[in-house]
Amino acid sequence: MSRFALRGDEAVFARLRPALERAQLSGRSENLVLELDELRLFAKWSSFRGKARWRHAARALFGRPLPRLNEFANLTWLREHGFGAPRPVLAGAAWRGGAPAFQFLFTEAIENARTLDELLEDGPDELRLPALETLGREVGKLHARGFVHRDLFPRNLLVTVAGEAPRIHFLDAWRGGPGFGLRGPAYDLGCLMLSGAGLVEPEEQKALFDAYFGARDGAGKPARRMELLRAAARERRRLQRRFPHPPREWNPS
Repeated sequence: MSRFALRGDEAVFARLRPALERAQLSGRSENLVLELDELRLFAKWSSFRGKARWRHAARALFGRPLPRLNEFANLTWLREHGFGAPRPVLAGAAWRGGAPAFQFLFTEAIENARTLDELLEDGPDELRLPALETLGREVGKLHARGFVHRDLFPRNLLVTVAGEAPRIHFLDAWRGGPGFGLRGPAYDLGCLMLSGAGLVEPEEQKALFDAYFGARDGAGKPARRMELLRAAARERRRLQRRFPHPPREWNPS
């Protein structure tokens, strides 16, 4: 019998527990949308296997939360501090034999949204610049508050439109978080531009970074523009070595 560690709505867990136990037994990873009364939930779950299982068990001994539990905490932090993010409903992990065996997260689905890379690839053109300027401001404010995402790829950013103004929602925020970390703002900017440099025109890149540095200035946490952009370019080159097939070159000068 597995022991579950939970965050969020335990009544939702009680209803979903049989399905989660079946998912755990299957050993498959899933990402899906499901309906639960009036809630439309995005669900993801996965099993811990092999060395990863014991690595996360060791991390837990030192107080490091498991990925889906950390993601729940980070989404909560983002929303409490005025940033766009899915509302976390339930997160948990099943433990067996002294090590994590399975983890899951349910968030409220964001309707009428598309990822940033989808927007940049397919338009509409009139939304591109406002979305990129909004993104720059939001990431600037995020970094000014000491939060580093650590997976800030365009696929992990949703764009919605309220009236005529775009809104950015941060997804998959489990690697980083607020407070000290080994990765800093340059890493986030390198992630953003890994594929973003191939999707965003030079004048759009300038507008994005103008908004980013302006937001940091406005928050009282200015950054040295060229120093940070050069550091971001170095991080991007490291990411390119990890993920071949690089997009168009990005020149931060």
